[in-house]
Amino acid sequence: MDDKQSKRQSWLICLGLALAILGAYSSIWRAEFISYDDPDYVTANPHVQAGLTGDGFVWAFTTFHASNWHPLTWISHMLDVQLYGMNPAGHHLTSVALHIANSILLFLLLQRLTKAQWPSAVVAALFALHPMHVESVAWVSERKDVLSTLFWLLSIWAYTRWVESSGGKKVEDKTFYVLSILLFAVGLLAKPMLVTLPFVLLLLDWWPLKRFGRNIHHEEHEVHEGKGTKKVLTPSCSSWWQDGVPLVVEKIPFFILSAASCLITFCAQHQAVVSLAKMSFGKRLSYVPMAFVRYVAKLFWPAHLSMGYPFVKWPVWTVAGAVVLLLLLTALAVWRIRGEPWLAVGWLWFLVTLMPVIGIVQVGIQSMANRYTYIPSIGLFIAVVWAGREWQIRRGARTPAILSGLAASLCLGLTAREATYWKNTETLFSHAIQSLPNNFYPYYALAEYEELHGHTNAAISYLESSVRLEPNFASSRNKLGQMLLQEDRIDDALAQLRRAVMIDSNFPAAIYNYGYALLARGQLGEALDQFQALVNLQPREYAAEFNMGSVLLHNGLARESIPYLDKAVEIDPSRAQAHYMLANALFRNGRIADAIHHYERAVQLDPNDFQSRNDLAWILACQPNPSFRNGAKAVSLAADADQLSHGQNPVIIGTLAAGYAEAGKFTEAVATANRARQVALAQTNSALAEIMEKRLRVYQAGQPWRDPPNQAEAPSK
Repeated sequence: MDDKQSKRQSWLICLGLALAILGAYSSIWRAEFISYDDPDYVTANPHVQAGLTGDGFVWAFTTFHASNWHPLTWISHMLDVQLYGMNPAGHHLTSVALHIANSILLFLLLQRLTKAQWPSAVVAALFALHPMHVESVAWVSERKDVLSTLFWLLSIWAYTRWVESSGGKKVEDKTFYVLSILLFAVGLLAKPMLVTLPFVLLLLDWWPLKRFGRNIHHEEHEVHEGKGTKKVLTPSCSSWWQDGVPLVVEKIPFFILSAASCLITFCAQHQAVVSLAKMSFGKRLSYVPMAFVRYVAKLFWPAHLSMGYPFVKWPVWTVAGAVVLLLLLTALAVWRIRGEPWLAVGWLWFLVTLMPVIGIVQVGIQSMANRYTYIPSIGLFIAVVWAGREWQIRRGARTPAILSGLAASLCLGLTAREATYWKNTETLFSHAIQSLPNNFYPYYALAEYEELHGHTNAAISYLESSVRLEPNFASSRNKLGQMLLQEDRIDDALAQLRRAVMIDSNFPAAIYNYGYALLARGQLGEALDQFQALVNLQPREYAAEFNMGSVLLHNGLARESIPYLDKAVEIDPSRAQAHYMLANALFRNGRIADAIHHYERAVQLDPNDFQSRNDLAWILACQPNPSFRNGAKAVSLAADADQLSHGQNPVIIGTLAAGYAEAGKFTEAVATANRARQVALAQTNSALAEIMEKRLRVYQAGQPWRDPPNQAEAPSK
């Protein structure tokens, strides 16, 4: 085949890959965002929803949000919002486009490396159309998979160009070498799973680049055979060492980047990493061989695919069998490393690139996930396809080519079907339950979906199923306890929340909900212990300080609440609610000037906060100390509060009446107080109507209303 025909076929293969992917993922354009991770990454992330901004760019590089440091991924989501807004079709379009680019780039890269067009095309087709990769492509939150892989492949491409052009020896020709390092660094900004690239480059040095054998010198030996002798050449052992050392040395910049990425990832994920106390190192090791074998099985037979797979307690003999199988496969690949190097390279590629997510450092609740195969599967495909090619060459059989076509066609159909399940949260996790009925997590995800749509009973039912299947999943128990508490099933809620806190004593949401459940039972002391534990767990965390202060204030412990509310304001001075609550606590402790300051700050921060306006107006109208009173300002604030509450709040109307009286406008004060009384009666609040009647008589007598000295109630009461 001449070069012109070969290039034409390459272009046709690239076009075929693109069209096949578009066909397989045709249902994705109608898919919605899902409730799992998409809120963190897009739908409820204000930094992303703002689009491309300077502040967002800084945030992307400085945040550990979602327990990850991947600034390039955040920026890609911001760019999507900038281009498409919150239309999910646009976000899916970007992911599919990246997957097409990866598939074509993989084909072109393998073709360049091996000079074997059709095996490269088959590997690329399996990568492009395998149903195990639907999770990486169809899930918006997994943008990091397709984005990072693009730079992974580009880095290998640049490395290949460097080896081809300079052999790695010309100091003056390092352009592609430096470019490879830079592309690797950019890829790590999208997902840290790329840290194994230096090892993969060493594998490629063996085959197909064949750099290890480039400088081998041979030694001559005489071998006796029967009656005579013959001379044979054998490679010098020292030559392998001489080749290997510089190949490793040139990877040092890559290893440094990998080490830095591992360190940053550890800092980002330290709270998400499952501790050894919850899952011992021995137990983790027992899961590793089973995970490797199950990944191989899923790639060869992609049945019962699910969104995450639960941990299974495997019998000892099953784990031992998996270990033996892995050792045999590895030994076979290494044994055939000279004659069939693609077996070792492909198999070791698969093993090495899976190591970061195999479970030794356990992050999350899944024992394995389809998305983790996106890069590792390439190695397995290479090993299988090149083994088939060798079989075809040696025996002249067409069976491998036929099987390859059937496999690609089958994958296309399975992927098209798998993509339809990503229509929305309900279809995705309902399918997950059908695939693996004993998987507890889909029940939890569906419960969140039903809660969002107001279907409380259905949500509780799903949560009960989740708890039954996995009693030690704290999130299910916490969510179930929270919903039972909303349904006033306090005893049932307490039981679930107590167990959730026992399972995970560092679970802030569970501690918070347990504290409120104890409050609902009237167990104030025990509730305060939980809220204090939350403060201790999250030092300098706004929510912890604010919640503790609010609970103390609402239970009559205003003096005790001030330090917590003051700390909440210090942590985040932009929160109007914190200023408002602190102002209430200060007022009840007689610190009127400080209270006025924080009421004013709350009013400035929240234009729609009628409660702060009302309470500040009451102080300005009714304080015994004349230095605090300001009738005109009280009227202005109370009138705004009355308008914001649509004139239906008798307390606010009463405050407006008090403001008129302080300003000397007693006619308006009488009319407004009478309106407050009528609204209170219409709302069947007879006690408040009596209070308004009492104040009305004071205004009719031409006197303003004054709070008694040392009042310890809220301003407007």
